[in-house]
Amino acid sequence: MPRYEVRLEDKDSGEFRITTLVRDSEDEARWFCEDRERKTVAFRLDLSDKEIQRRQELAPGDPEYIGKGQALAHAQTKPYKVVKIREAEKS
Repeated sequence: MPRYEVRLEDKDSGEFRITTLVRDSEDEARWFCEDRERKTVAFRLDLSDKEIQRRQELAPGDPEYIGKGQALAHAQTKPYKVVKIREAEKS
């Protein structure tokens, strides 16, 4: 299966992230990244900082557990948009 490099961006702030993933097609890679962005933003807006801290103290196997990466993304208030997708070079 092909590997895709996807660039996501917040056009207002200029912040971006690049992720590489294996998917069957470019359309599937785009859908996966956009879906993950929607879920991240919805999840973030529903929790207070205190609740995030409480969930970080749970065991990693707990369904309510929040890891460090999720906590760091807490400030993201809207989904980043996919601005570029390319097939990644094989290593």
